Amino acid sequence: MSHGSAETRELDSRSRDPKGWPTPERFFNIGAIVDGRYEVARTIGRGGMGWVVEVRRLADGRRLALKYCDGNPLRRKRLVREAKILGAMRHPHLLPALDSRLDEDPPYFVMPLAAGTLDDDVRGRRPGGVGWSLAVLRQVCLGVQALHRAGVTHRDLKPANVLRLRDGRYVVADLGTAKREPRDSTVLTRTCAILGTLCYLAPEQMMPGGSRMADARTDVFQLGKMLYQLITGKLPAAIEPARLPPSLAHIILRATASRPEDRYPDVASFLDSLEAVRRDPAGMAGLTGMGLERLIERCADETGSEPPRPEILHALATLEGKPAGTILDLFDRLPRGTLVALCEGDAAPFAQALGTYAGALEHAAGRRGFDYADLVLSRMRSVYDASRSPEIKAAALRAILVAAVVFNRYATMDRFKTLIYAIRSTDLALLVAEMLRDHRDYFQEVASHLNARRLHSAIAAVLDDLDWIETVSF
Repeated sequence: MSHGSAETRELDSRSRDPKGWPTPERFFNIGAIVDGRYEVARTIGRGGMGWVVEVRRLADGRRLALKYCDGNPLRRKRLVREAKILGAMRHPHLLPALDSRLDEDPPYFVMPLAAGTLDDDVRGRRPGGVGWSLAVLRQVCLGVQALHRAGVTHRDLKPANVLRLRDGRYVVADLGTAKREPRDSTVLTRTCAILGTLCYLAPEQMMPGGSRMADARTDVFQLGKMLYQLITGKLPAAIEPARLPPSLAHIILRATASRPEDRYPDVASFLDSLEAVRRDPAGMAGLTGMGLERLIERCADETGSEPPRPEILHALATLEGKPAGTILDLFDRLPRGTLVALCEGDAAPFAQALGTYAGALEHAAGRRGFDYADLVLSRMRSVYDASRSPEIKAAALRAILVAAVVFNRYATMDRFKTLIYAIRSTDLALLVAEMLRDHRDYFQEVASHLNARRLHSAIAAVLDDLDWIETVSF
């Protein structure tokens, strides 16, 4: 998990405070106990606002990330602002602040522990391809759009500031250089300051005081730069249209136009253009999942032989990174009997495929009727009942939970509650508890009126976490 920022260059020149601010590292050595609640496990890295360490929450042993800073006044103000913005918002593609102590010395806040950054994935080309690039950028755009709706401009969007959580979701992070509208009463960006990372900066940010004038179109510029890098694997210092599919070149060129008035006016317009390309078979050749199409036809053909399990699982693995609509259309066409058959054997590949399916469900709102949740429940209940694997059962429950919340289907929520009440196996309960923590925002929607005494203790602990978080004042 990396929290590097070019903003560090601006701050480091002023961080050697002669007044003798305490060195924060001595308060956060390995094994140190923070406020009697967190044990420091290791140092993760340093960002523009301060340091990030991995901690173990003593109450339940959960591994989290803790971000803190030293006594530099500007750093403190920006870290406090970042914590308040993240703490006040709940969105699947924004990094949540789970706890904060902003009046402490040093101030800090706590967030989920990421599995990596988008920058890690770009450098490793994981898994690569235009389909993956569009799917990932869509998640980033949704997070940025939520910020804009709350009157916040990020101003430093880049792959290193997008984290990949353990469930595969990408979330926007590092809001230390973000600004609110209307402008904060305390101006934290100097007139001459240039904030952000050079090759992602919009032209207006290169002008003296330009970062103070940044708006949604500035973030659109940086999103266009990110998409170029995701597709080409090259740093976006200069956009080379020849490296891009023709259907995307004009979109990225418009998003990264020099003049703000020539760009997409907002993230929604940018997303609409990308979605139009995704729906165009000529522009998105190779993303239609034809291999799985042929396998589905064989599975549905009662006169033919069903393809072997490894072949189906391999085809399902290729769905990762594809557009959500493609994943749902193809996955839903798999016969129920095939889904049940996939529960046998090694659990990991099918559990991963179910995770891809559940991830696609997060983006299904408005594209299917609310009764689609009933279909998800019926099919995933068949998988849940047929499998003896805790991993597959937990993945099936995740899909049911997401569908229930996305489609606001109370009957499906009730069935989900019934299923988790019935869990007695500790192995399954621990996996489900981990899944619920990773999908806290969804679980919060169905957790009302749950009777903790009827739940396995591991799952009841997650319910207690929700109650605790509700009492935290950011």
